[in-house]
Amino acid sequence: MSNNPRGRSANKPSPETLYAEATGSDKKNLQIRAEAAFALAVSYRRKAALCPSEQRIGLIVNARRYAQECVRILSLLRADTLEDIATIHTVLDGITMPNYFYLGYVTDRSHFPDFCALLD
Repeated sequence: MSNNPRGRSANKPSPETLYAEATGSDKKNLQIRAEAAFALAVSYRRKAALCPSEQRIGLIVNARRYAQECVRILSLLRADTLEDIATIHTVLDGITMPNYFYLGYVTDRSHFPDFCALLD
């Protein structure tokens, strides 16, 4: 049982590990995979902004791939109740996760402009 009042994990597991290990098709595995993909997309995007231009392309390709995968998975998940959209992790790879994690929110440019730019 988590000590976090919202029940979210305060652990900081590797998003790569979470993404690779969440292979089930149940809601929890899909949500973990979507959260990990979101964190990986944001992380690759940030790394790309800090590196020389010749290395940037590969990082952006990876960021886009994970952003698209996050959106694909979120499109499969229900978002009818607060329980449906509550995030599981608070932080992944230094990326603070939003309290609520659903397709309409993560694709809203006013909340996540860098993430949304990867979807263009």
